[in-house]
Amino acid sequence: MSPALARCVPAGAAVALFCALAALYLGGYPALYHETIAWLGVHAFDTPFVDTHAVLSAIECHRLGVDVYAVNPCDVLGRPHVYSPIWLYGDRLPIDTTATGMVGLVLDLSFLGGLFVLPPAHRRVDIVFMTLACVSTMVVFALERANNDIVVWVLAFMAVSLVQRGPAFRLVGYAFAWFATLLKLYPLVLLIVAIQEKPRKLLMVTAVFLAALGLVIWADLANWQRMIAGVPTVMQGYDMFGATNLPYGVGEVLARHGLTGHWVPVLLGTVCLLYALSLTVRLFLELDLRQQMTVLPARERLLLIAGSALIVGCFFAGTNVLYRGIHFLFVLPGVLILWRGAGQEARSVFGALAVAIVVLMWSESLRYALVQISHVLDLSAYRQQTLEILLWAIRELVWWWVISMLAAVLLALVLVSPSGRWAMRFWPMRR
Repeated sequence: MSPALARCVPAGAAVALFCALAALYLGGYPALYHETIAWLGVHAFDTPFVDTHAVLSAIECHRLGVDVYAVNPCDVLGRPHVYSPIWLYGDRLPIDTTATGMVGLVLDLSFLGGLFVLPPAHRRVDIVFMTLACVSTMVVFALERANNDIVVWVLAFMAVSLVQRGPAFRLVGYAFAWFATLLKLYPLVLLIVAIQEKPRKLLMVTAVFLAALGLVIWADLANWQRMIAGVPTVMQGYDMFGATNLPYGVGEVLARHGLTGHWVPVLLGTVCLLYALSLTVRLFLELDLRQQMTVLPARERLLLIAGSALIVGCFFAGTNVLYRGIHFLFVLPGVLILWRGAGQEARSVFGALAVAIVVLMWSESLRYALVQISHVLDLSAYRQQTLEILLWAIRELVWWWVISMLAAVLLALVLVSPSGRWAMRFWPMRR
């Protein structure tokens, strides 16, 4: 299959799904639209693009002098502004909530357009995996909400694409990564793509990046502090992921039976973290991942670095709504190449990683389907709840394994980079 066709099949499937859902909603079939979205694992509001509406409503109220970090009466759901103050600079533009549909559509089309320029799959099975990823719950969730993580995804993709080119293009790429960081903070981890630079230039890029970021934050420090203080750190939910999900979720289940104290989630979180660290080191050493990374082309390697850093960073930084998993689309092309081209022992692990990523991207749809099956089988409420808890626990364990694997891959990619190889010269235990 030609590279062009290999690109078009997954992206075309996502576009076709988007058009079909839009036709249901705009064609006067809202009930069928909501039912279809539910089977895809997404809870839809009465109108699409509610996260775009949240940003535009904050801009609208901020223009009127309202303290949107405290209250936002312009938002249909009454949500205060929880994002960077940079978004509020939009009050200088002639835009308000009446543009929700237009802005949300532009965001979604930008994302869908980006799917067409992802690296092409090389085998039919790879095309199947990429297609499943492109029409997954995570993607539909992001598109239905038109969440600003789509903006981060597009900026990250542009940054990675540009840093593969000449010096001038690389500077523009780092600027895109810097701007993405201003919008959501967590894209700060994108700075890791500069690891491809020689050590002296890496230090220069890092220093300029952080200094410029610090100056912008200092200029509006009070609002940045309020934004950070308003970010929830411990939440659990089926449509969320993060390192706190499993320990605090188990603690909540045990608390219902009077079997826990405040120390249980902390203890369980510590156990999970130690397990992840040990698994990362073991996978890195036993699979000889530094050697396996040599089969990756430059573009897939940088996308894998960026995607792994974004997913791992988000996982440990706090609780994330499921749509942030769209960054798996950066990871999957490289994983599929490693599945095909890595050594025999590593190949099966990368195959399992590809399967696990796609399962996680579809996890809410799978959960919804199993819940509907339990209703058909007329299971008792207790058994239904037990089934959901069991499925949730399995999903969380899969998340921890995937995160450990991506951390090991990220470590290997850093060590085979120019700056990584230079740093390893000073490591006394290097092989």
